[in-house]
Amino acid sequence: MLHIHGGSLLLDNLRAAGLPGSFLEWSESLCDGPTPAGLAPDAWRTTRATFLDAAYGRIDGRGALEQLVAQDWDLDRAAGAEDEIVLWFGPDLFCQAILAALLDRFAAAPPAGRLSLLCIGTYPGVDDQRSCTPTFLSADQLREVFPRRDPVRPRQLALAREIWSAWCAPTPEALGAIADRDTSALPYLGDGVRRRLEEFPWTGTGLSRTERAVLVALAAAERSFIQLFEEVGQEEERSWVTDVMLLHRLRVLATAPIPLVAVVAEPPPVDVLAADLPRDVRQLRFRLTPAGQEVLDGKRDAVATNGIDTWIGGVHLTREHLWRWNAGARRLERGPA
Repeated sequence: MLHIHGGSLLLDNLRAAGLPGSFLEWSESLCDGPTPAGLAPDAWRTTRATFLDAAYGRIDGRGALEQLVAQDWDLDRAAGAEDEIVLWFGPDLFCQAILAALLDRFAAAPPAGRLSLLCIGTYPGVDDQRSCTPTFLSADQLREVFPRRDPVRPRQLALAREIWSAWCAPTPEALGAIADRDTSALPYLGDGVRRRLEEFPWTGTGLSRTERAVLVALAAAERSFIQLFEEVGQEEERSWVTDVMLLHRLRVLATAPIPLVAVVAEPPPVDVLAADLPRDVRQLRFRLTPAGQEVLDGKRDAVATNGIDTWIGGVHLTREHLWRWNAGARRLERGPA
């Protein structure tokens, strides 16, 4: 038996709870950066590693490619050897993006043994901080829910395949269509799709929902990184943005041709927004710039001001290939730049 999750904390808790089997951390921030369709495995890992290293820096001294190759090798070995693979995932977007990718993978190449799923969104009496619920369960609670795991059904595999295909497609129409459909076979994944669409630049401001949350927090007052991280998380129905993901977004906003946020430091260190940030740098304070305030006030559009060259899944957003999220109508629209 193999237990899979996207973080080490839950796996450590499962070990401590005495659950049988081995444990694999298969971790990838698939809710961030490029996930273009049609790539062979080696090209896929190289594409993802290039983004991860540039955006987040080296974690634990390892480049991203080394980690991606290792976890894929472990997963492939287990798929052909284990009598059961148990997928443990919470309801947040970070978890659900990984779940979609793994279910798509197992649908294409079924494992030798049983494939089971424990997708837990709430547990009575447990404050999961609107994040990954299984991570907050005690040893007794983990032992209690473990027998309740369900075999992954064909309709769940089919839905995951459809969602992952739309996630990686070069245009977002299919993903937008899924958001309007019944996704009750994988309800948290359906919620994740709908939250995913809100990361496209919004009509009126050109900001994603996450970027807007950052600017709104800074409009009230200067904030340390830790304060920003907490406040951005509080704006989510399900908190999913990690610290390195938020630092990446702050770097983009602060190093744009016309910055929307600025670091409060006298003088600002040259490498203050480098990907490999030491822990104490995260105590730096940030402020809103006049241009950022104008964007919030609807007097300036972030895309028109600074352009755009970013990936949301398989969609490469540029001035010439731009999609926006209309929050009022809750739909995607083409352009304008």
